[in-house]
Amino acid sequence: MRGFRIRFAVASLALLTLGTGAAAAEDSAVDGKAILEKNCARCHAIGAADESPLEKAPPLRKIYLTYPIEQLEGGFAEGMGSRHLDMPQIQFSTEQIDAILEYLGGVTGFDPSTRPRTEIPGETPP
Repeated sequence: MRGFRIRFAVASLALLTLGTGAAAAEDSAVDGKAILEKNCARCHAIGAADESPLEKAPPLRKIYLTYPIEQLEGGFAEGMGSRHLDMPQIQFSTEQIDAILEYLGGVTGFDPSTRPRTEIPGETPP
C-alpha cells in the first residue's frame, strides 16, 4: 500500500507541475499581448488576421515568421530599427521579449522554441 501512495504522490506532483508550466506559458502570452497592445498596436497588427492601422507597418505575425528568433530577440532588446522615423525605439527586457515571442508564437501557431534561431544558408524565411 505504501508503494501505491508514493507512486500516487509522484504522479500528482507531475500533473501539478505540467499544469503550472502550461499556465505560466499562457500567462506569458497574455503578458506579451498586453505589451504589444501598449507599445505596438497603434501602428502594427498584433492579432492572427487583423490589418495594421498604419498601412506601411507590417503585421507583427509577419515579422515573427520572417526573421529568426535570435534576430528578433536582439531587435527587441536593442530597440527595433525602422526605415521610417515615426517608429519609436523601444527596448524590452528579457522577460518582456519572452512574453512577446510566446504570444506571437501562439498567434502564428509556430512556438518560438521550434523556430530557427539563426538564418539557415540557402533557405528563405517563410
